[in-house]
Amino acid sequence: MGFAKRGAATGDRFIQWIAIGAILAAFARLNYFLFPSLYTEWFYTGDVLRLGFFLAVLMGGISEIRLSQRALAETAVLEERRRVARDLHDGVAQDLAFIIQHGRRLSQREQSPKGVGLLVKAAENALDESRHAIAALARPTDEPFATALKRAAAETASREGAELEIHIPREVEVPDATREALLRVVREAVTNAARHGRAKHVTLEMAAQDGIALRIRDDGDGFEVSAAKEKPGRRGLAGMRERVEALGGDLRIRSDLGGGSEIEVLLP
Repeated sequence: MGFAKRGAATGDRFIQWIAIGAILAAFARLNYFLFPSLYTEWFYTGDVLRLGFFLAVLMGGISEIRLSQRALAETAVLEERRRVARDLHDGVAQDLAFIIQHGRRLSQREQSPKGVGLLVKAAENALDESRHAIAALARPTDEPFATALKRAAAETASREGAELEIHIPREVEVPDATREALLRVVREAVTNAARHGRAKHVTLEMAAQDGIALRIRDDGDGFEVSAAKEKPGRRGLAGMRERVEALGGDLRIRSDLGGGSEIEVLLP
């Protein structure tokens, strides 16, 4: 009974199997006491109960070994992901930052080569993508969705110098494809609000009733939605819309010049 209570309280499968085995062993002892096995060639009920005890212990050991192997595999995968993240951060990300820094200096000169601004913009986009990849690789694979979303938004807002307010229910869980798409949408929306809209405060809200409704609001300069769609070289809004529509959802953008912006993601 002690093993059973402990197994129920901790959820430890090995302890639960030990509890089953201990119960079978106890009944085997009771059966041997009531019906002593006087003849070794006979097969008694106590023998069946004792065999059940050994099988329960064996199953508990097998389940514990499987859990240990799974934990070792997950640890190895996480360590490899973190190693790749470190290599990206110390290599590709640093080189892109160097290119951006010197490209901006070149673009500020009076006789700067044509196309430097476009190169700087492309390098900035590549740096953002590398940072997103680094963040995705560095986070734990079993991290709750709400925690991952808060972390992604907070890191982006902190890097861009904006204050962030978050309202997300903890119990929300989504499939892996939806998870990755929403993380990228949030990063892109927060980056656009702080970098291009010069927003000082960004609010992130989520509701999970009859689907998912995600809203990102800011107090930035705002923009003309129709003009932003037609502007060449800007794939941020189009990329967000494509990710949401690929999941069967709808992306709504509302913005006014001087009145901030709001991006709403609706998923079934």
